Amino acid sequence: PKLLAGTRPFFVLVHHISPHPPYLYDRNCRRGFTLNNARPASDWSPERLPDFIHETTCLNRDVARTVRALIARDSGAIIVLQSDHGAWFRMYPYKQTHLSQWPTDVVEERLAYLNQVRLPDRCRKYVRPDFAQVNTARLIVACARHEVPAFLPERTFLTSYSDDSFLELPAKPAQDSR
Repeated sequence: PKLLAGTRPFFVLVHHISPHPPYLYDRNCRRGFTLNNARPASDWSPERLPDFIHETTCLNRDVARTVRALIARDSGAIIVLQSDHGAWFRMYPYKQTHLSQWPTDVVEERLAYLNQVRLPDRCRKYVRPDFAQVNTARLIVACARHEVPAFLPERTFLTSYSDDSFLELPAKPAQDSR
């Protein structure tokens, strides 16, 4: 398209709803969603796990194709792939339960978000094992400006869907996922 035809640097933000319900694709990545088979957007019931897996498989295929196209256009492109949260299949039975009562496996599933960042070599030294989403924008802006990023403290919060409560979780030891 027109944006890719230019020679100037550009920024694109894409907020893709997948793989949230309602799920759009079947196991063959054909669009299977219709208004007749629609389920509520909040339906993370365990029987929907196969649909989530199909949707994620299709999304991964499309994202990989997009990333390859971006890199072909600009081998030094800064690319960020993020999810807003992990799944809720284990959490589903606890939707109306106060956060402090959620079992550990429910919390871990919810916090299993994606945060992948492709950076030029000169910026990779700023990525730490405990790097979280709160500092991603700070990292990519600083990298684009050839500056040292000013990071905020890494903090993790859970919010409730049953009331207005939130819970700050204690910091976990850093895990290197490189």
